[in-house]
Amino acid sequence: MKSTYYVFGKNGAAELKQSERNNNCAMQKLSNEIDHDMNVACGYDCFLFLQKDGNIMISKCETESNNCQNSSFTRPTIVSSIGSKESHHKEGLKYIQVDTSYARNYALTSTGHVYSWLTEKQDMPRTKEIDDNYPLEHYVPRPILLGEMNGHHISLISAGHQHCLALSSGGRVFAWGSNMHGQLGIGQTSGAASEYVNEPKIVPFPESTIVTKVSAGQYHSVALVNVARNCNKTDTTIFGWGNYQFLGKVKSTKRCRINPQEILSVTDKIKAMEEPDGPQRDKKKHIELRALSSGGFHTLALTKCGLVLAWGSGTYGQLGNGHTWDLTRHTVIVTQLRNVVQISAGLRHSLAIVQKPGESQRKLFGW
Repeated sequence: MKSTYYVFGKNGAAELKQSERNNNCAMQKLSNEIDHDMNVACGYDCFLFLQKDGNIMISKCETESNNCQNSSFTRPTIVSSIGSKESHHKEGLKYIQVDTSYARNYALTSTGHVYSWLTEKQDMPRTKEIDDNYPLEHYVPRPILLGEMNGHHISLISAGHQHCLALSSGGRVFAWGSNMHGQLGIGQTSGAASEYVNEPKIVPFPESTIVTKVSAGQYHSVALVNVARNCNKTDTTIFGWGNYQFLGKVKSTKRCRINPQEILSVTDKIKAMEEPDGPQRDKKKHIELRALSSGGFHTLALTKCGLVLAWGSGTYGQLGNGHTWDLTRHTVIVTQLRNVVQISAGLRHSLAIVQKPGESQRKLFGW
């Protein structure tokens, strides 16, 4: 079974098809020669496609000028396998997830290991890279194994702008990369943008918490966390760290939050539901969270009943509440959007897939 892919957005960053801003690319077909995929990731200047057979394909953006009409994408090609073919088949390794950030790509294997590689040699930053596997004189365009992460089995990865998060099957979170804004959540920040944490570090969370999902943004990170409350009750909430302007309700006078802090409590969720556009019945069902996505400067959360919550920067209308102001102290519900099954927060835009109960058709919404 073959899949057809389309790309659209502003030159150099995939954003919305319809926009009043200049230099926006109309929707164009990328390829219809890719086998049905398991995972697709859109980065700064490339696309990754993970196929059911475990192979990764990459398509790169080639821009001749600042005019989107001259933008094109290379034909998807297979990324080199893990190490040599002999070791790949001997160990039975298989890719199960891919993600991409600015100039760097990541892949997770069925054995819980994380691999990384650069899109192009010229994408190498002039500063020290986030690990030492890619000195310019020894650049090898194939996935290379990152640190063992203390033997933990990794089940999920999320790539931000210049940092990455990894979640273990036991609920431990690891982070590495740029930490100038405290986006690693390891209790400190880097002194300069050129300083990187080269090896994965454990992100400390309070006791009685279990992390189930993570998402890395531009200068902040968020996690979906099960918290044990009083009377043996468990609540699913969101923790965040990094630049406080994009985290939501964080009481801090400092620019950065260097440790994970709860940012979306039960009270906050109920208040969001009590807005004029919010549902008035069965509040408990409506506030149960099942997914989240961290964008460039904002965050989206999806409830089990298909509602979307948003907070952070709204300069470009990416919060979906009909305004363009920032929300750094409370959460809003995305206006007139129901039955959402999937969300994705981009750099300055948001996307959601809607599927009504009993229907097979899905619709894509963007704002």
